[in-house]
Amino acid sequence: MTRQHIAVSGSWLDAIGQFLSAIGYTLQLQEERDINLRKVVIGEGVQAVGNALQAVVEEDPIARTGDWIEAGGAATTSIAVALQLGEEKLEYQRLEVLGDSLQSLGPAISASVEDNKEIFVGLYLQSIGAAIEALGGLKEIRGLDRLGLQLSAIGNWIQVLGTTIQALVLTRELLISEREELPSSG
Repeated sequence: MTRQHIAVSGSWLDAIGQFLSAIGYTLQLQEERDINLRKVVIGEGVQAVGNALQAVVEEDPIARTGDWIEAGGAATTSIAVALQLGEEKLEYQRLEVLGDSLQSLGPAISASVEDNKEIFVGLYLQSIGAAIEALGGLKEIRGLDRLGLQLSAIGNWIQVLGTTIQALVLTRELLISEREELPSSG
């Protein structure tokens, strides 16, 4: 498996994990249940793995740093939400906000050195979405649970859009490079 294949795999894991997390938050808006939060825990964990795969093969040190920060943020959020399954404590909610904030910072750092405009937009959407999700967590800490969940769900869906754009662009680039490597018949 080439570096490009690993980057594409990581990108799709990030998108799939983000989608699962968004579904969990959206279902939590309809009915607060542990099963919905478990989807968030799994989704954030899958994102962390995807971001780590991207970081491992990233050649630019600034973008690599952004990927590792994002991976750490997703792992932190996954752990924080898992801890809240047992009991919702203020320190776990704060840990979740920290994780979401790191997930906002990571793509912003990566975007600062990105030349591809489509990937830049995807990273920017991820950063904005995670910031909105962090804001939602802050609202929940302040007792505005419904508003907080709404913001978290909206932020997650914005991140789904960003991660999907990134995954599609990287997949397209991989397919183009593989096509160029095929021997020409003639």
